[in-house]
Amino acid sequence: MKLYAILGIVLLLFAASVASAAVEKTSAGPFEVSFDLNTTENHTVEALGPAKSNTSTGYTVMIDFAGKSSLGIYISEANDMEDATLASLKKVMQAKLEDNPKASVEIGSIDGKDAVIGFGLPLYDEQLEPIEDESSFEYVYWLDSTKCDCGPVYVGKTQVRVVGPWISEWDDAIARSLLNSLKITKKV
Repeated sequence: MKLYAILGIVLLLFAASVASAAVEKTSAGPFEVSFDLNTTENHTVEALGPAKSNTSTGYTVMIDFAGKSSLGIYISEANDMEDATLASLKKVMQAKLEDNPKASVEIGSIDGKDAVIGFGLPLYDEQLEPIEDESSFEYVYWLDSTKCDCGPVYVGKTQVRVVGPWISEWDDAIARSLLNSLKITKKV
């Protein structure tokens, strides 16, 4: 009888781990976005856009945790090539850092592409004012960056920016799961 109880518990734990490791997919305009947040926390995923301007078209994927927290995946497809040099962007992000000993901005990788990855950046309200005692994570990379023949710079048209709160261990776990699993491809 104890063997059946142990087997039942093992199967239940296995089912829970499979349920928490579900890859989610959504379309944002011409882009397929997939990720695994590695959580069973109730959340919704909503694709918005396109939002057109004279210089680009933007697509957004919002992930909302029932009002507890939300984060955005922003894809901007420019009409013309833009500077996609990560070293420059890293300096800009580092300039935002405040006196947070846990804060960092590094060049890393998302889905095999070089990216600027920041933790502990200021979190802003609707009026773009920093929210006291709250911070964010931010990832920026280009889906199509290439080295320019014009010098030691990179150029690209399709930038991805991911921004969300980085206040608690729960936020950190979500941010790192997204960092490790985010995949964005353009449908042809």
